[in-house]
Amino acid sequence: MNKIMRLSSFFLLLPALILLGLIGASSALAQENKKSSAGRKIPFNGTITTPCAEKSIQLNGEFQALFSVTRDPSGDTFIKADFDAGGITALGNTSGRKYQAQGTSHIDSRGPSPIEFTYVFNFVLNKVGTTDFLMGHAKFRINVNASGEATTEIIEVNIDCNKEG
Repeated sequence: MNKIMRLSSFFLLLPALILLGLIGASSALAQENKKSSAGRKIPFNGTITTPCAEKSIQLNGEFQALFSVTRDPSGDTFIKADFDAGGITALGNTSGRKYQAQGTSHIDSRGPSPIEFTYVFNFVLNKVGTTDFLMGHAKFRINVNASGEATTEIIEVNIDCNKEG
């Protein structure tokens, strides 16, 4: 009975021991998967013309992105990414009012390696001290090279009118 309990305890702990590297995994898949994670600060400073009462807005700051890339032995690349607009502030060139960006998003993507695609991240620009806001859209080009390293560049940022005073 004690041997059975010890053996069952060992099998319950086996995955943890493999993860900690105390016991080598025999699976070829576990040995060949490559994973990398990296945070990115994507700076943006520019004036955006809008169709709103706020005719143009000066955006300044950094979008934040956190990437996790896994490549499997078949050559597929799995990308998970989280974006955050909280590092962006804006100033209305028409009104002189301050805006604070807010918004997060998550993406999952899969494809052959290397991989490149376009992603549109939507965020809100809250006019400070009011309930008024504008909608922002940042179009990113995301590229993962054959080594699993992710790079991101901003292609375009635009603003839509949503609700403003």
